This record gives sequence, C-alpha cells and structure tokens, in this order.
Amino acid sequence: IEQVAKDADRVWRSNRAQKTKTVRTKVAARRATLPAKEETKGPQFQGVRISNPDRVVYPNDEITKLQIAEYYDAVADWMLPHVIDRPLTLVRCTKVGQDCVFMKHGKVWGPTVLRRVDIREKLKIGEYLVADDAAGLIGLAQLGIIEIHTWNARTADLERPDRLVFDLAPDPKLP
Repeated sequence: IEQVAKDADRVWRSNRAQKTKTVRTKVAARRATLPAKEETKGPQFQGVRISNPDRVVYPNDEITKLQIAEYYDAVADWMLPHVIDRPLTLVRCTKVGQDCVFMKHGKVWGPTVLRRVDIREKLKIGEYLVADDAAGLIGLAQLGIIEIHTWNARTADLERPDRLVFDLAPDPKLP
C-alpha cells in the first residue's frame, strides 16, 4: 500500500508540474501579445520597475509605494538573511486598513523575481513564493506587499524549523 501511495503521489506531482508549466506558458504567450510597456516608465530598483510610485500606501504617514521600495532596497542586506530560502505568507494592501488581502499561495500572480516552491499541504500542493535576493524584496514592494511573514523552516527541510519567533503584540488596551 505504501508503494502504491508513493507511485500515486509521484504521478500526481508530475501532472501538477505539467499543468503549472502549461499555465505559465499560456501566461507568457498572453503577455507577448500585449503592447510593450515603456521600460523607462517609473523608477527601478534591482531591475524591478515600480509602477504607480506616487500611490499612497500608508495614508496617515503619507508613505508611498516608492518609499516602501526604497526602504526594502535600503534594508535588503539586513532583511535577506531572515527571508532567503523560506516560504512566504504575505499581506497585500492598496492602502493600509483598506483592501488588504492575506496571500498564502503564489499561483500566477507573483513577479518573476520570486522563486516558486510547491509544498504538500493536507489536501493539495500549495505554491509559495520565496524571496532569495534584493530583487525579490523589491518585487514584493511592487506588488504592494506591506507585511512579509516567513516560515520558520527552510524549503530544503520544511519539517524541521531552524528558528523560533516570539511575536510580542500586546492588546492596545493593556496599560
């Protein structure tokens, strides 16, 4: 029975990989038919163009999408050791406090500067994004990602976390 399960899993993964390849091929073909965008339009960091750089993401502090990209670029050397090779769970917002979405799976929406990793979940295979370099961090800023949550394990050994995080976020009502 165990061998049958392993064989079925191998076939399922192969079919999943083929479907993913087909979807990516279709997306690439669709993009090729679209009119070319001006590559010089908008500022670039690490080779990633920032569209709508003046869009205000944090209204109370008037922080723009461009400033978030600049920040990710500036702190990349300190941030990368904490995100490299770790699957990401993300919060994407048009504006903080409005239109925010918790994003766990990458599917086809993620930028090409991010690596994709298939992870077996309880009932399916989930595709997660991984930022392995500064361009990946800037790609997240381009998408409007304002929260980057990493797994505590690396992609090579997801069942063995190599760090522990204490998230100290007390209730605002506490003195």
